[in-house]
Amino acid sequence: MTTVLAGKLASGEWHRFSTKTTDLEQAKDVALKFYFAADERLKNKLPQNTRRFKQVAEYACERMRNELASNGGRVVFKDYITAINRYLIPYFGK
Repeated sequence: MTTVLAGKLASGEWHRFSTKTTDLEQAKDVALKFYFAADERLKNKLPQNTRRFKQVAEYACERMRNELASNGGRVVFKDYITAINRYLIPYFGK
């Protein structure tokens, strides 16, 4: 049976994942890789858990809104945000 691990993300949410191995040493290596990858995503202001389309789409909208609020970005970002919220998130959802 493979080893399943759980890690707590910066948001306080628990994330479970399989190491896809029965060997304890290999499972430890996989767990360390997950930890460092999640930490690196956090440092680069990326979502730690990109499992669902909705989470990634909301993150993209948030970044575009921040760009628009700081008088940067493109005018077309407003259209992108509308299309993502109106069509893409309801269709793809989870």
